[in-house]
Amino acid sequence: GWYTCMAYNWIGNVSSEPSYLTVLPASLARIEYPISIDFAPEFNVTLAPNIDLNRAEYKQVVYTTIHNSLQLTSTQIKDIQLISDNSGGVIISFNFITPYFGYNSSENIQNVLIDNVEPSLLQLEQDKNNLIALVSQDSGFVINVYGLSFRYVENSLDISPRVFVCPMGYQVDSSLVICVGCAPGSYGSVLVNQLNELGNGRFIEEQFPRCLECP
Repeated sequence: GWYTCMAYNWIGNVSSEPSYLTVLPASLARIEYPISIDFAPEFNVTLAPNIDLNRAEYKQVVYTTIHNSLQLTSTQIKDIQLISDNSGGVIISFNFITPYFGYNSSENIQNVLIDNVEPSLLQLEQDKNNLIALVSQDSGFVINVYGLSFRYVENSLDISPRVFVCPMGYQVDSSLVICVGCAPGSYGSVLVNQLNELGNGRFIEEQFPRCLECP
């Protein structure tokens, strides 16, 4: 809401200009692994060049195949993308990410971390290792898209270093794995390692994740 500061003594009183105070809700950081895998077509059959691989039904096939193959429980699969490569194969990228846990500032943060964040992080690591084992099987890892079978290309699994993810306008407090409001003069994108300084002559309007020129 809007607030003003007032000072007064025996001479009189004075009030500041009103300022709007926004209290950001508490949030726990989520942890994710960006992953990319190459698949080559079986039987020398390739996709037509005009196929839209990012249709919902193809993403659902990828989601179901990975989810069921690894028997995922708490780990979530997000941001699935399918891209056709130059050889007629498919590059599939997605993120393994821990679930979102609400956090009430009245709760003991250490208990929340021990009860929720730590188990989900351990499960995330286990699921990552299970994926490595899955694609390393002699039988290969196969995904069916558009009625065609695509087999995992050996040594193509790329797992980027894990990152902490906070909502727009937040940055991570890595000591507690919680999200806190961005410091004055900066703004945050979805990935907390992309916190940016505004620079002189620019300002943030409310919680927009961008800078505006000062009037």
